[in-house]
Amino acid sequence: MAEFDPKILKGIDIFGPLSDVAIEQILTAPENAVESYAAKEFIVREQGAGDSMYVVLTGSVEVLIRGGASGRQVSSGREIPISTMHEGDFFGEQALLPGGYGKRNASVRAITDCKVFRLHKKYVDLHVNRDLDLTMTQITMLELPQDKEVREILESMRLFQKLGEKEIRDFRQWTEIIEVMPHELVFREREPAENMYIVLEGELEVFIKSKTDKDTVLVVLKQGNYFGELALLDMTRGKRNASVRAKTRARLIKIPRKYFRLSLKRDPSLVKAMQTINKAQKARLKAAKKQ
Repeated sequence: MAEFDPKILKGIDIFGPLSDVAIEQILTAPENAVESYAAKEFIVREQGAGDSMYVVLTGSVEVLIRGGASGRQVSSGREIPISTMHEGDFFGEQALLPGGYGKRNASVRAITDCKVFRLHKKYVDLHVNRDLDLTMTQITMLELPQDKEVREILESMRLFQKLGEKEIRDFRQWTEIIEVMPHELVFREREPAENMYIVLEGELEVFIKSKTDKDTVLVVLKQGNYFGELALLDMTRGKRNASVRAKTRARLIKIPRKYFRLSLKRDPSLVKAMQTINKAQKARLKAAKKQ
């Protein structure tokens, strides 16, 4: 597959919520590919079978339909340009909509030399959002290998037991999967806190600076452990009370403050437990810093 900057996909709305790891899995899937087209070359043809959608990476393309003398769309007649697309625009998704015929309802032709990313339908689940607008298309990536693992961890955690089944199933809308390399800092002591984290893979060290400015490792975090949540509690100053760095390459589930607090709001007993944990941790930190 031709190489290009994955940030192009990250900047497109339909890919924005996906983590770097998820985008990498999509880019390297054998069914997906970057394709090059010369100016005036057709990418898809009207009435052709639709098994993929496309994202414009470079250059420009035009969308055409066949029109008769009356201006109606018919099966014969000259092709009429109806729109132009540029970098970041996508097309071909209409043929993938459920209940459709799986046929292209327009042709797309390169205006300039261009590159497009072809995304096979098995990685795309399209549906019409009837609650908002019948013409609005929402696009959700189908389940990736890591999805089951993430869901099972969230379901098993006391922190998220009050979330509904749909909220857990739609975890991609409120979480992000990030990757950190050995010795890379996740956050520093005294930094403002905006997220909590769950370890999917690898090991991390929680540490503080002692009076002699030496790193004192408090605990090693492993798969299934979570951290950073206490600084998100209402009764705290919202600052990190320790630093966390990767001991090995690690993958983490990153959860924003508002979703963590939503879970707490539904579970008063959990709030009390977290308050107790927060007091105990403060005492341990105070003792460790004196050493």
